[in-house]
Amino acid sequence: MTVQGGEELKGPSTAPAGGTIEIQVGPNETTVWVSSGVGDLTGYTVPPSKKVTIPVPPTPGEPLLVTVGRGLDKRSIIITIVAPSP
Repeated sequence: MTVQGGEELKGPSTAPAGGTIEIQVGPNETTVWVSSGVGDLTGYTVPPSKKVTIPVPPTPGEPLLVTVGRGLDKRSIIITIVAPSP
């Protein structure tokens, strides 16, 4: 698994279907937004550790769009959901 993103948003490039992933955010972020489909947007409150655990849907091949910030300060990463190893 490789890590993508910069100082304000870090996460894996792939995630196992049905598992969880950990997203690390910068010091000024309070919410991480995750979209796993059209119109499906979920917000997760950022704890003091600045590491957010996010559940991964059980649908391999679909992308997760993880976003922090707003407007010109918005940063996003795309995480591909992969089938778990047998």
